This record gives sequence, structure tokens and C-alpha cells, in this order.
Amino acid sequence: MAGDASNTEQPEQARVRLVRVPRDRHSVRMEGYRIIELPNDRNPEIVGTPREDRPQVFIDDEAYRQMSEHLAADLRYERGGLLFGYRNRIPQGRSYAEVTAFFPATRGHGTEVEFRIPNDDFAQAYHELERRGKREEIIGWVHSHPHHPPAPSEHRDFWIMENFLQTSPEQFTFITNPNTNQAGVFRWEEGRSVNQGGFILYGDLPNHGLQHRPRIIRTNSLSEREEPMVRISPDTFWQRIQNSIRSLFGKH
Repeated sequence: MAGDASNTEQPEQARVRLVRVPRDRHSVRMEGYRIIELPNDRNPEIVGTPREDRPQVFIDDEAYRQMSEHLAADLRYERGGLLFGYRNRIPQGRSYAEVTAFFPATRGHGTEVEFRIPNDDFAQAYHELERRGKREEIIGWVHSHPHHPPAPSEHRDFWIMENFLQTSPEQFTFITNPNTNQAGVFRWEEGRSVNQGGFILYGDLPNHGLQHRPRIIRTNSLSEREEPMVRISPDTFWQRIQNSIRSLFGKH
């Protein structure tokens, strides 16, 4: 967590437990929401400033570590993969995405400005989902922009987001620049790309496996000029984390 939280007692609102609810197998990729609450000992940590008016994105830190290592393995060409997980609803009716695993698109073709996932990788991904047997689905996709900011391009990325990632509001695109340690989370809404503003890591890895916290960009696409980052004090940032967790779970 950012800031010194050693003498700060976490509010009771953040201490929630995991609840799994069985779902019909046929609803996995359609309307298969489940109820989930994060246990406090899984150390939820907010990266960036996620928008409160959009479904939140939770990422298991082991999945994030594997994803980051795969994308950083080649700093010349774009790499990518698919994100497994769930679309979730909490008792207050709000929804969010939970990423549980990363699937590398090893057959994908990357250049300095583009990455394509072939049908063979999609077929293997669905085979892996069946093998895991956890009723997960493809909740999003991720790729790197090693030579420019991690925001969707108006050509290829917009087309993928519009045609494959708008069947539910929880689906998203994650883009990172491993050379600059920048990242962005985006959704396709009403014919345009919308920046989520950040995501939430959870899990048991020390420091969530992060050597350096990624900097979340603020633009919605590559054509926009990024706004300057607003610097805040550690104490203020810690308070924002607590407020965001309270807001996420609908408790006051």
C-alpha cells in the first residue's frame, strides 16, 4: 500500500470474506455472475484511481506476475494474451471483473506496432478453461505497447474492443508499456474507449510481486495527449484507498 499504514487501523468495512455461489454451467459465458467478497488477508491494493462509476477490475497477483513477465520478455515487439476470470456481483448489486489467471498467446504475431491473437490460441484457451474446470471465462485481453503509450490504437485495438469485448460491462482491455512501466485499463462504451483509471491487486505474493508500481495513464486512446499527473501526499492517498474500498462494497 502507498503511504505509512503501520499505525492506521483498517476499517471494519474492508474486512470482508470470500463467498462462492454455484452457477449453472451453461451460463458461464452469458449471464454467469457470482457473488464474491475479498478476504482482508488477501491484501487488496488499489493501483491508480479506479473510476467508481464503472465495474472494478480485480487481478490476482500471481496472474499479474505471469502476465508482466510474459509481456516484458520481448521489449522490441508487442506481446499479448487472454485473461481468465469471472464477472461478479456483490450483494449491493454492483458488478466487477475478477481475473484469476493469465493465458499467454504464444502463437500470436507481434510487430513494433501491432499484436494479433490467432484462432489457434483462442481454441487452446477454451481448451484450457475446460481443463481447469473452474467455470471461468475469457474476461479480457492484454497486450504490450513497447514503443508508445499503453492506450488503445484507433485502428486495431478499437476494432477488437468493439467486436469482442462489449458483451458485458465487466470485460476490458489491459495495455502496458514494459519499457516505461506504464499501464492502462479500458472498456468500450457507446462507441468509444473509456479509461477505467486503475485496478485492484489481491493475493499473497510479497508486495504483490511488484518490483515497481505501474503508473496508470489517463488518456482514453493513443490520439489523446496525456494529462499531467496530480501529486498527492501519502496520507491523502491512503485515505482514498480506504474510501474506495468502502465505496466498492457499498458500506458506509
